[in-house]
Amino acid sequence: IGSWSSRMKSDSKNRLLHYNLILEMYDAFNKFTANKYEKQLSPRRKECYLSKCSLDLDNPENAKILLKKENRDFLKKHSVKYRVYVMLKAYAPKIADFYYRISK
Repeated sequence: IGSWSSRMKSDSKNRLLHYNLILEMYDAFNKFTANKYEKQLSPRRKECYLSKCSLDLDNPENAKILLKKENRDFLKKHSVKYRVYVMLKAYAPKIADFYYRISK
């Protein structure tokens, strides 16, 4: 059972669902307010979307999204080890799986 926080930390599927729900909420709020708060929501929505991509690295497209130039600030928040893993996941998935196993 445990707390909500511990459940989110322990299960990436729960976090992925949570990020999807947050993105839906942002879209609904934006639609409800007729894009009045788009400027304020945009950075938060982007951060949430990138967090969602970082949880679903089985899709190489998500890794490539994280590696785009405009998303460098998001990746800089993570360790070098994680950044190498994302780069490998985008361009050499089999090597990334091997790297993941040996880097633990």
